[in-house]
Amino acid sequence: MIIYLIGAFSADKNHIHHKLMHMGMTQHQALCTILLLAVSYIAMNGLLFWWELPLTHTLNGYTDTMEKMLRRLEQTTWSTARGG
Repeated sequence: MIIYLIGAFSADKNHIHHKLMHMGMTQHQALCTILLLAVSYIAMNGLLFWWELPLTHTLNGYTDTMEKMLRRLEQTTWSTARGG
């Protein structure tokens, strides 16, 4: 087990904005890059949700199948427990 004697709130250079600035970006450019990434993730999420791409249909089908299997299992368990 390795124990580090560094506090949880001590500063380090492992955050993404430090890595972007180390690549040559200014603070403002790093901030804009991170904000652009965040907004693009939100936009992609919105597109997947509202346009219901095939992936969404696949996941919905999987969920429906799992719900049907669970219902069947519950019915089997109850009928067996009641002796039917």
